[in-house]
Amino acid sequence: MSSIAELLEEASGAVQAAVDLAALDAVRVHYLGKKGVFTAQLRELGKLPPEQIRAAGQAMAFVGIPVFLWFLYALASGTDAWVPFARHAGAWYGQVVLIGLSWAFFEHLTSGLRHFVMDVGAGYELDTNNSWSWAVPAIAIVLTALFWAAINLR
Repeated sequence: MSSIAELLEEASGAVQAAVDLAALDAVRVHYLGKKGVFTAQLRELGKLPPEQIRAAGQAMAFVGIPVFLWFLYALASGTDAWVPFARHAGAWYGQVVLIGLSWAFFEHLTSGLRHFVMDVGAGYELDTNNSWSWAVPAIAIVLTALFWAAINLR
């Protein structure tokens, strides 16, 4: 897995090299499309060992908390603060961050529900537990896709 910093640098160079809107859209599809580079990176997160998943979660929190605080500040402060936030959030790199953060939210939500079910004494059978371990990331991806579809279709 390439480092995110390398991919961001590569993507930034591709955006700067785009000469027209069609070329810029091709860059967007290459990095953010269904089979895009960043999309593939998100899929790989579920295959990481637990200690690396924990580190990825901490990195997402490191990014997510300032983004959330910036959102709240912009929302409370009016147009002068909202316009720059909306500009960055609507850019391709802002979309990558927001999609990643929403995926992390839904991953933690579904994992929490799985553990809640286990806390009440169900789901300890090996087959059930194995099914849940595969279902949690799949459900998180589906919920993320539905969430962003609802946002983009309004």
